[in-house]
Amino acid sequence: MQLNQSKSNWFLFWIYLTAIAALALRTIHYAGTSSMWYDELTCALNVTEKSYYQLFTQPLDFNQVASIGFLLITKFFVFIFGEHDFAFRLWPWLCTVASVYFFYQTARVFLKDTALLAAFILFAFSTSGWFYAGQAKQYAGDIAASLFLVWAVIQFYSYKISLFKTLLLSVGGFVYISASMPAVALAGILLCFLLTQFFFKTNQNSFRSFFILGFIWAIACAWVTYHAKFVLNTASVDAMSAYWSRGFIPLTGLNDALLWLIKNIRDELGYFIYFFLGDLWPAMTLFATVLFVLAVAGIIKLFATVKAKTFILLSPFFLAIVLSLLRILPYDTRVALYASWPLLIAAAYGAEWLSSMTLRKIHPSIAKAFILFIALPMPVIHLIEPNERPPFHCQPAQPVLKELKKQLQPGDIVYVYYKARHAMKMYGHKEGITNYKLSGSYEKPAQYFHQLDSLKGNKRVWFFFSHWTPKHKYPDSIQHYLANEIGKEIQVIKDPYGAYLEKECACTATLYDLTQPVKK
Repeated sequence: MQLNQSKSNWFLFWIYLTAIAALALRTIHYAGTSSMWYDELTCALNVTEKSYYQLFTQPLDFNQVASIGFLLITKFFVFIFGEHDFAFRLWPWLCTVASVYFFYQTARVFLKDTALLAAFILFAFSTSGWFYAGQAKQYAGDIAASLFLVWAVIQFYSYKISLFKTLLLSVGGFVYISASMPAVALAGILLCFLLTQFFFKTNQNSFRSFFILGFIWAIACAWVTYHAKFVLNTASVDAMSAYWSRGFIPLTGLNDALLWLIKNIRDELGYFIYFFLGDLWPAMTLFATVLFVLAVAGIIKLFATVKAKTFILLSPFFLAIVLSLLRILPYDTRVALYASWPLLIAAAYGAEWLSSMTLRKIHPSIAKAFILFIALPMPVIHLIEPNERPPFHCQPAQPVLKELKKQLQPGDIVYVYYKARHAMKMYGHKEGITNYKLSGSYEKPAQYFHQLDSLKGNKRVWFFFSHWTPKHKYPDSIQHYLANEIGKEIQVIKDPYGAYLEKECACTATLYDLTQPVKK
């Protein structure tokens, strides 16, 4: 008995330590990120510049698409705490914190001991888990909503719950569904599942409890659907569909569809766990492939063991495939994050099953070591790879503009790249930089050059830019033109975090003298 108690204490120690690490990673990124980047800023400006009534009734600006609940919750936090980054990102951070709890509670329904710890470590150290804690976007809420709905339905299916808990699940579901578009379809599927249980009289709860839960969730689903269908700008929705077209299953044949699915499921699992680390370490693709194979094995064994609960668990994953096939939501990177977490549980289950059939016959400790081994790469990477540690800075305009304000002299001209206009409006205005010249939005570098020619003869011209993209390399052309054609570079204000080392994350202000062109 004493030995079992000792094992239990050690297990709880590692579970608590993993939970603390998970919360620390998410909080460090939330508290330490310097500025919102372009997509966050476009969402934040919609929230600040539109009233509650306008958010209810008007489409979003800047080609943005977001659920009404996410917008209203964010606006409420901004109203309470003020217009700063912490307020805009508070809901995503809260969602990542809640996700840690709901993942563990869901995983322990299917796993125990070493397999449970392995799955929890995979989730706790997943890069997407902490990265989206510091993003003023809805993706952290999508993960939390998916986890909550699955956990809630497992509770409702497995136990006879009180009226008070029914109300809690109903209200919690209403909030999460309102703040997440994928949750609308997921809630519909799970409610249909529960309804069949009542028809076959296999559910312990009263139909009154189901009606309360279903009615409140249905209101949230209808609200988000109405807002998405009749309020959001159709052109914005179409633009997003075109942008995410790579996330739709190809309809060119069964073989193409199957090959696409196998590759994308593996890649999306990898994106959930290690984000873009595969670009730096190609070997990480092998890690994702192993997890994918284990997840397939786990899914097969789970359905053979507990069919109904396995369907509930995997419903977000199956839903993502169906929505991709129907061209409703793409199965691609951050939009599909809500669908990948069930595969972590399935992979741990598959590892436990396979090890029990092979390695346990050699020695139980070897079997446990194998199960834990699949979870260790990410904690190790966080220790040895500085770029995989939070906080991560992308387009950190705030410190650059703060330093620019200090160095501005009377008569200085500030020329702002068009895609940096949101950063200037959000952070530059707070620093008192309101007198600047905004570039046009052009398709050819020569059009920028024509505008810049009007600044010739000025001794101090600052060029501020962010949101460089491979498709639009205009800042490169502008900087070359200013430094080599019509003037010379005097000084550069780089962000203090080194984000400028990766161009897409860069944000800089460069001072040029346009009175004396460089002699060729």
